[in-house]
Amino acid sequence: MTPERGARILDAALEMLAKERAFLLEGRFAELDRAAQARGAQLERLSALDAAAAAALRPRLQALRDAAGRNGALLRAAIDGAAAARRRLAALRDAQTRLPSYDAQGAPVDRVAPTMAQGRRA
Repeated sequence: MTPERGARILDAALEMLAKERAFLLEGRFAELDRAAQARGAQLERLSALDAAAAAALRPRLQALRDAAGRNGALLRAAIDGAAAARRRLAALRDAQTRLPSYDAQGAPVDRVAPTMAQGRRA
């Protein structure tokens, strides 16, 4: 593969990484899979670079690695944020059904909070 063709493929991969970054920052997670598949196909084509072309494109290859690293950090942060949101929602659901209190000795005791139906009298 010529360095010029490699440069065009690199440009396309960098553009796709920029789109992925925008998707991550905008919370458009449903579009990430399609973008990742397209980027994967471009990277597969880059694997055909010969040593001379790779040497000529080394700075641009480093830019590609850097962009992929930044996107990886954003993706990890998004996953961590989603996990934190799930934990918070679970805590809120638990708070609706549990009534923390203490026994006569001062030890914490979880009691089930009465629901609206349980609190009504006939």
